[in-house]
Amino acid sequence: MSQTDSAARNLSIDSTFNAITSRRRRRILAFVGERREGGIDSVTLDELARELAAEERGRPAASVTTDEYEERRTALVHVELPLLEDAGLLAWDREAGAVSLPDDLVLDGATIRKTTERNDTNWDAIFEALANERRRVALAVLDGASEPLSVAVLASEVAAEVGAGEADVRTTLTHQHLPALEAAGLVTVGEKGVMYADDHLEDGIVDTDFITPSRPLVAGTSL
Repeated sequence: MSQTDSAARNLSIDSTFNAITSRRRRRILAFVGERREGGIDSVTLDELARELAAEERGRPAASVTTDEYEERRTALVHVELPLLEDAGLLAWDREAGAVSLPDDLVLDGATIRKTTERNDTNWDAIFEALANERRRVALAVLDGASEPLSVAVLASEVAAEVGAGEADVRTTLTHQHLPALEAAGLVTVGEKGVMYADDHLEDGIVDTDFITPSRPLVAGTSL
C-alpha cells in the first residue's frame, strides 16, 4: 500500500469513528438497519425524526409534538445525516427525503446495535478515542504485547508504524493520546508501564488489527 493510499485509509477510518462518537448517530444507523432487515430499504426523513424524538423521550411516536419533531428534524438535516453521509455510513436522497444504508456496509446493523443497547460501556468515549491513527496504532501494539510497555518503548513502536519522529510521538502520547485512551477505559497507565485494558473491542465490535490494511476495521466487515 502506498503512503497516499495509507493516509487516505486512515482518514477514512478517522471519519468513520468520528461519525459514530454520538449514540444518537449510532441509533440512526441501527434504526435504518432494523428497517432494512425487515425488508424496507429506506426510511423517510420525517419518519426518522419522529421516531428518534419519541425514543429519546420514552414516548410513542404519535405523542411527539410539532416542536419536538422540528427540533430533531433540524438536527438530522444540519448535523447528524451530513456526518454519517460524509463517512459513507448511509445514503441520503435529499430530493426524495429518504435515508438508507449503502450496499457496501462499513458497519452492519447488528454490530452498531450492540453499542446502543449496552449501557455498561461508554461507547461515545471509546469511538472518540479511536478516531485517531496514533491511538489505534498504540492500541494494536499494546494488544500484541505480552507485558506492560514503557511510554518510551510504545512511542518507538508507534513512531515506526506511522512514520513520525519518536520525540513528537512520545510527547503526544503522554499529553494527548494515552489520557484519552485511559479515560475511555482502553488502557491502564501505571508504574510498570502501559497495558491494553479492555476486552470490549474483542467482543465482536471492533477488530484491534484495524491498522493492518488486509484486516477489517470492524469484525465481519472490510474497509
